[in-house]
Amino acid sequence: MNHNHWKIMLQELFLTLLSLIHLPPPVLCFSRGSPTSACAGNMVPRHGYDPQTGAAPVEIVLDQQAISHKEYLRVTIRSSQAFKGFLVKAVDILQFDKKSPVSSPPIGSWYIPYLNESGSGSASAQYLHCGGVQAAVTHSGVTTSMYVISLQWRPPDHYHGVVNIMATIVRDYAAYWAGVQSSQVQVGRTEGRGDTDISDTLPGDIL
Repeated sequence: MNHNHWKIMLQELFLTLLSLIHLPPPVLCFSRGSPTSACAGNMVPRHGYDPQTGAAPVEIVLDQQAISHKEYLRVTIRSSQAFKGFLVKAVDILQFDKKSPVSSPPIGSWYIPYLNESGSGSASAQYLHCGGVQAAVTHSGVTTSMYVISLQWRPPDHYHGVVNIMATIVRDYAAYWAGVQSSQVQVGRTEGRGDTDISDTLPGDIL
């Protein structure tokens, strides 16, 4: 094998390695949902890109503005653009991190309606246990094109205060919005639809 042949082989090998290095990053990174550290931290995907600065094509819709600590709040994430991933949690505004509100600790617990029913869109979501059981919800990777996610959130027992629902929405690998906020929710001991104990009622039954 002559010198020129070796030279050609090395050039081909170099070009192959170079093309692999410049491949676009895989879209499936965290396709099975956000890691627990994202929930406890700043809710920013580890994709290497900064969040979008324009208005998010997403709104967080709440079924009411005041509930008791024994009630579930219906939370709907609705987008005008298809999104691939999300992370949502509730935070107490008195515990807001002023420098980074999304880094505030999660409060309460979440419920995904009809999660175990076949054919349900809720299969697109799964729980994150960060700072508590079912303390947040993220995408499961089952569905790669979502427009609406319906969830329910319940405050801690005997809690009263003011809460914001916060979300990160991922459109694709390079485009996402962090710190999307709902309107404020007042949680009291008797406010909302009453202080009826619904502990024996499945939250899905109140939809």
